[in-house]
Amino acid sequence: MDWSRWKKSAAASGSAALIALVAGCGFVSMAAKGTWEDSTGDVVLTFTQEGLITGTDGCNKVEGTWEEHGDDVTITMQVDEKNECPGVDVWLVNPTDAVIDGDVMQVYGPNDTHLGELTER
Repeated sequence: MDWSRWKKSAAASGSAALIALVAGCGFVSMAAKGTWEDSTGDVVLTFTQEGLITGTDGCNKVEGTWEEHGDDVTITMQVDEKNECPGVDVWLVNPTDAVIDGDVMQVYGPNDTHLGELTER
């Protein structure tokens, strides 16, 4: 058996396995990454690859973090409630989770209360 040839083959196989792992087998998808908005365009949230959320609830600035587990997203968010919002339907109150189905994100609060829907821009 030609050992130098076997070593090269084993090294190539190991590299291919590592590339497959890096390409997706061991990593969480990024379905939530991007900008999402409600049907009015008032609520706009941007989910970054680094796990940050920025945007607006239609009146106030929001920021937080997110983690994705398949199509489920765990959200931790704070709302900067400096502004009074008369006449504005602020439905994005204490979001905790979201479920993504294609380009639609269903947003939920405590006790699985459905808060609203966002669409990917």
